[in-house]
Parts: sequence; C-alpha cells; structure tokens
Amino acid sequence: LMAHGFLARIFQAFEQHRGAFPPLYSRLISAGIRAGDLPGMLLNIGRHVELVQRLRAAIWRSAAYPLVVLVALAMVMIFLALWVVPQFQKMFHEMGVKLPIITQLLLMLPAVMPVLLVVIGVIIVAGIVIWSFLRATGRDRAAAEWIVLPMPLIGPVMRNNLIARWCDAVRL
Repeated sequence: LMAHGFLARIFQAFEQHRGAFPPLYSRLISAGIRAGDLPGMLLNIGRHVELVQRLRAAIWRSAAYPLVVLVALAMVMIFLALWVVPQFQKMFHEMGVKLPIITQLLLMLPAVMPVLLVVIGVIIVAGIVIWSFLRATGRDRAAAEWIVLPMPLIGPVMRNNLIARWCDAVRL
C-alpha cells in the first residue's frame, strides 16, 4: 500500500509536467503504475526514447551531405549567373550571332536572378515563420507527416517508421 502511494505521487508529479512529454508517455506511466511495474515501464520508455534519438541523428547525418552539396551547387549557379553568363552575353552580342531559344533563356538568367533570390528568401522566411507557428500550436508533427509521407523515396520509409514506432508503443 505504501509503494502504491509512492507510485501515485510519481504519477501526480508526472501529470504536473505533462506538457513537456508526449501524451503516450503519460498513459504508459499510468499503465505501469496500475500493473505494478513502473521501473520496467520507465526502462522501456527510456529505450524507446534512445531509439528515436538515434534514428533522428541517423536521418540528420544522412541528410547533411546532400544539403551541403545543394548549397554548394546553388552558390556555383549564382556565381555563373552573375559573373560568367554576362561575359558570354556580351561576347554573343558583339558577334551578332542568332542564338537558340534555350541559350537566350540562359542569358536572361542574370536579369531574373535578383528576383529569384528574393523569392527564395521569402519562401525560406515564410517557411520558418509557418513552422514556428505550427510548433507553437502543436501541429508541427501532423504538418511534417502531411508533407513527407506522399514523397516518393522518403514517404515509404517514414510510413514504415511510424508503423514500427506504433508497434513498439503497443508492445510497451
């Protein structure tokens, strides 16, 4: 009886800080208290959290290289559009050569580049503001799933991950 009172106080303490934890953890702790196996439940939750952290770290490590390559490619494209293409434009104009449409479009890139950079900047800032709003309202996970799950390569992996996490939670 004394141990049950101690476990009830632990659950009450957890309930006071419920907003800092996912809702599933509160229910699992309650189930652990009712089953009389709170230490085992806490050990399983700890393993689950560690597994999720390792998965997130692996995803970020996997995404870091392509993101760096994408940024480097963007910088090279900006350099080419602002310094190299205008030199070719001047050279073609001096020669008076009739250029194909695709080359004319490429030569228009320096004129479009400032507008394109502003649009990309606005999209990035808007994305950060929208994500902050979604995170503050607790809808960030649903939005991320809505965006990521339909993607061709990442979607099936994330769907299987969510199913595996659900099965792991049910096992707990």
